[in-house]
Amino acid sequence: PEALEQIEYALNLDQGVARSHFHYALILAAEGRDEEARAELLEMERLDPTLNSLLDADYETIAMLWNAWERRDKVAELVLKSSRGELRSFFSSKYIQVAMYYFAIEEDTEKFTEMARYGAKRLPAMQEDFDVLIELARKGSWAIIRNL
Repeated sequence: PEALEQIEYALNLDQGVARSHFHYALILAAEGRDEEARAELLEMERLDPTLNSLLDADYETIAMLWNAWERRDKVAELVLKSSRGELRSFFSSKYIQVAMYYFAIEEDTEKFTEMARYGAKRLPAMQEDFDVLIELARKGSWAIIRNL
């Protein structure tokens, strides 16, 4: 309760601090107030679209929350921004896989391929695997990709 009071006090002082909205989202999520937590993350993104006010570890936390809430679209959006250099942090292989799966469900060859290339760059030992996935996507073999 004290942490919640402190962050609410900080937000009352200045609603424009994106990092405060991030911390508020974490506290709300920890209390099981997921709808409010999601709204705070969206407000944080609105205030700081490049997420420059966050620490590197915060990116994974945001991806973890969106993934837990089954918002794979939001995970994919974050990883895609990272792959394009629009975010200053990188994501673990787990969230690269989540993004790739999301784009496979959407049957979005361009973004799936972009994610696979990003994965290959981040995980060079798996280059051949990513090359196979890219080839399957180009052929439209989405059922095979989704079942891997």
